Amino acid sequence: MGTTVLLPGGFKPPHGGHIQLAKNYAKNPKVDKVMVLVGPKEREGINREQSLMALQLLLKDPKIVVVPTDQESPIGAAFDFLLNPDASGTYALAASSKGSDAERLDAFAKSIEGYKTKPDKNGRTVPKSVNIDTDLKVDIQPMKYKGRSDAYNNTEISATVARQDLRNGDRENFATNYPGVDKKITDQLFDMFSKTVKQPEETKPKKKKLAESALFGRLLEQRALNRLIMMELLKEGGNAIPTSIPVDKADIKEIVKNSIQSLPKELRDKVQINIGSSGYKAQSGDIDIFVDEDSVVEYFGAKDAKEAKKSMEKYFIDKGLESKVSGRNVHIGLPYKDAKAQVDFMIIKDASVVAPWHQHGPRKSYEDPEFKGSEIFMLISSIAKSLGLKFDPFGAKLIRRDNEEVIARDRDEVAKILLNPSATENDLNSVKSILKALENDPKKDEKLAQAREDEKKGLLNMTFKNLKENRLNEAEGARIQHPEDLIYWEGSKGAKQALAALQNIDPKNVSVKWDGSPAVVFGYDENGNFIFTDKNAFVSKGYDGKSKSPEELQKMIVDRGARSGKDYSEFGSAMANVFDKAKNSVPKKPGFYTGDMLYLKKPEVKNGNYVFKPNVVTYEVPVNSELGKKIGASDAGVVVHSFSTPDGNTEEVSKVEFSPKSGLLVVPPVVATEAPKIDKSVASKASSAVSAASSIDKLLDSSVLSAQKMTDFPDIMYNYTNNRVEDLSKLNATDFVSFVESNPKISGVKKQKIAEYVNKNKKDFDNAFNAVKAIAELKNSIIAQLDSKGGEVKASIGNQPGGEGYVINAGGNKIKLVNRGGFTAANRAVQR
Repeated sequence: MGTTVLLPGGFKPPHGGHIQLAKNYAKNPKVDKVMVLVGPKEREGINREQSLMALQLLLKDPKIVVVPTDQESPIGAAFDFLLNPDASGTYALAASSKGSDAERLDAFAKSIEGYKTKPDKNGRTVPKSVNIDTDLKVDIQPMKYKGRSDAYNNTEISATVARQDLRNGDRENFATNYPGVDKKITDQLFDMFSKTVKQPEETKPKKKKLAESALFGRLLEQRALNRLIMMELLKEGGNAIPTSIPVDKADIKEIVKNSIQSLPKELRDKVQINIGSSGYKAQSGDIDIFVDEDSVVEYFGAKDAKEAKKSMEKYFIDKGLESKVSGRNVHIGLPYKDAKAQVDFMIIKDASVVAPWHQHGPRKSYEDPEFKGSEIFMLISSIAKSLGLKFDPFGAKLIRRDNEEVIARDRDEVAKILLNPSATENDLNSVKSILKALENDPKKDEKLAQAREDEKKGLLNMTFKNLKENRLNEAEGARIQHPEDLIYWEGSKGAKQALAALQNIDPKNVSVKWDGSPAVVFGYDENGNFIFTDKNAFVSKGYDGKSKSPEELQKMIVDRGARSGKDYSEFGSAMANVFDKAKNSVPKKPGFYTGDMLYLKKPEVKNGNYVFKPNVVTYEVPVNSELGKKIGASDAGVVVHSFSTPDGNTEEVSKVEFSPKSGLLVVPPVVATEAPKIDKSVASKASSAVSAASSIDKLLDSSVLSAQKMTDFPDIMYNYTNNRVEDLSKLNATDFVSFVESNPKISGVKKQKIAEYVNKNKKDFDNAFNAVKAIAELKNSIIAQLDSKGGEVKASIGNQPGGEGYVINAGGNKIKLVNRGGFTAANRAVQR
């Protein structure tokens, strides 16, 4: 078994000297692994997350592992690593063979030996199985600058000079910190670090007080580690706007609004709001707002971005605002309380493409304190690596590892490539959603291999207990498809399945799809507390919505309404009255039911029917019917969709016995009374259309779409259909292209690519859309018959018969029958 080399430091930023040292150790046949230990201390705005990402870009050798530590002192990090009961084997502290490193390494070895018998101040000891190799050193000369345009040529490369280059916005000189490194990578590093680098405070270097022993003082003085250690010993910081103060969470939106108003009006619509953790943390030191670089250059008539940023700085100063340029940022100070709030306008290319990664990725993680924002990107990178790809969060692009080709930038497209063909951009929003999207992936272990290694090293956390809350975000049925949409996900096979399901309807398998509101969650937590609340409150991170009493529930609802300027007192009182009824209706076991309220008090009787309207649809149930009698014996009604256990599994609720004496009616499934008669001419038309659309399989083949960099193409077709629900007869290839060209979420390059693809295969796409229209027409004819049959439940929207629709259980697969031109359009019109 070989030696593990420990290379601790701050690496703010890492530079060529660090890379040279790590790579030279990795080449040594005696070395099994080089552990680069990255400290937490921020230096002039450069943080540990950036250092970790930079080192992963610069160090590709599989023998080199980059690990974060919580020790500010690099030498302390080395000791911390070995004061671990799991440590075992032979270790060496990274050092050059030059100078007095031999004495330093001997001292380190003696200290480690001492800690085997004498605990440190925390009671930790070094395992006796740990050995220190004092002979393992590398023979290297310090790296010196070449090709600079300033006085630093032929001086030793240092992080201090690298940070100065970043503050000066000097991309060319910054590259000299990385001899032999590809320009694409140095540009990527420059773009990443210049986003946050700040001016240093006027402070003198001073040594930290070290608690372990006098030996550490001697170790700190040794030159080979001095540069690494001094990074952590300098107390530096300061904002770009020195008079700025942290902004309270409650004031973020107002500051963002004022900052956008401070821009020239021609640039205000070029903004991509990226407030990062702002609005999620209690306070924020600065607020980031992306502005499109090309638009800024054009507005100020500048020759390049550097000149445009200086012009923008002058614009703000002329308006009486404090302003300063650093890297890609134009900082401003807005009046705030008795001081100023710092806003950083980040001038970046393709702002509309890059910003969503930072709006929906790290921002989302702040809603879930179990995870850090960086862990999302690290998990994405792990999955990409398994596929021969790598992900650049600062360039917002998925890249091939072998030739650096960019294969995707759109979030939806990246989700489909990395997770599964049905994934969407929302699946990339958190560690939880990513893991959930991989649950049924046969290659899950392979995709998560790197992430699991990183988790062992403490780089990220993938362990969580509250998956049930994620499950509650999707009530049962959320994934049930419209029959006409199956062609998008399953091609001609899906279209044929839809056709067969519609032509062979068994009334026992057709149930009413209730249009209830609000969505509710109720049940017992693992501590035996009963909770009843609405779904939004249950998953909220901004306030405690898990109400444990009627009084808590009423207050929570009323307070929430007050925050949005609405009077929810009546609604709060009505929900509070249901609390005890729900508690008395369910078995006392841990887990939560999801459902929709149908009525919060007993419905009125009109013309012999109970009449209630929970949302868009009005329902009428005969008083003397079986269901009517149950309604008469209740004070509130709910339709339940699913039950989620504490470990996050979702169970069917059909076998659960709800108490009928509680006053809460858990509405049982209401099935059709007789099968509809299929209109033969409409069915024949649909059958012919489906047969003519078989070519869609070739056009939607995942390998073809991947080669075209359009893996989200089925999603785009679905979104187009959903956009035209008021009149599906409009669906055709030409109109689809028009929809794509007018969609602001699709990039210009992708729009052109889709237009070429569709126009080249226009007839085939027209055939596919004809199949969609024909299946929808057959479906609507069946819905009309089911609506007219009556039965226990009559539904109507306005003066038109019909409700949300029905659900068919066809061989275990559920399909929803919804008149999208009726219910969907009406539901969209509701003001909530």
